[in-house]
Amino acid sequence: MPDPNSPTDPTDELVAAYTTGQTLEALAAAHGVSYHQVRNTLLAAGATMRPPQKQTQAAPPGLVDAYWHGLTIRAVGAQFGLSYGVTRRMLLASGIGLRPRGTPIEPCQSPYNFDETPQREPGA
Repeated sequence: MPDPNSPTDPTDELVAAYTTGQTLEALAAAHGVSYHQVRNTLLAAGATMRPPQKQTQAAPPGLVDAYWHGLTIRAVGAQFGLSYGVTRRMLLASGIGLRPRGTPIEPCQSPYNFDETPQREPGA
């Protein structure tokens, strides 16, 4: 026996998928229609639209390490040619905790000194 709660109308399917978290872009791709067609269909069906969310790009290699090594968010952004806001969002999206404002940490120190030339033992 078919489930009476299962959506059968394509509009009902779109509304159900959207309310469970699918994005307009994903629904458009899955149904082979445009973003605007999906949006207009949802609006006509009375669906409550979610506010748009900014998509954060993945942090470029070295960005997180630069922050971990003591640079401020502003300094990291300048080093990578990014704004403060973009840099901050990238760090947060990377899953790291941000330091309290105004408290830079000391850079990580390696236990090895790579700047010294190795000395030979006498008689070796």
